[in-house]
Amino acid sequence: MSMNLLEVVKRLKVWVVTAIGLCFVGFSAPALADASVPNSEAIVNSNVLAYYMADEDTTEETEAVWEHHIQAWDNSDLEEIMSDYSEDSILILNNTVYEGIDQVAGVFDRLFDIFADGNNIIAPETIEGEVIYITWNYTPPNDHAYDGTDSFVVRNGIIEYQTIASRLYETYPVCPMM
Repeated sequence: MSMNLLEVVKRLKVWVVTAIGLCFVGFSAPALADASVPNSEAIVNSNVLAYYMADEDTTEETEAVWEHHIQAWDNSDLEEIMSDYSEDSILILNNTVYEGIDQVAGVFDRLFDIFADGNNIIAPETIEGEVIYITWNYTPPNDHAYDGTDSFVVRNGIIEYQTIASRLYETYPVCPMM
């Protein structure tokens, strides 16, 4: 069985991304569990990682949504940021699920309040196919720094799923009407 160079590169890419994902699950997930759930035990999650080999057009579409999203975030523009979501969108923040435009808008309305002051540093994003992954560090006024992470799944120009995890929301809760 012979493979051309492109097939070899694609397979290698799958193995590298899978290995990184397994390292994250094996090392980071237990730490995040301990960070967000009082009295929890570190348990290695047995989730199976799936990897989607996307074409260049999908990645470009995801990049365009990210650029719009981060610009709306930087401007604290609720209307613009909500144009990235639909009634079917799901946002999970520290194990609480928010569904649809109204609930997601409530989350962002509160996030804009929390992040209005202080220093927020977002590390360069990682975009692969339909997935965006970011890490960030936020220091509220007169408080210590908090690390966080977000993941997004973008399909057809809409953020279908977003996850957010940070101890920040233990001190600064997000409780939009549900």
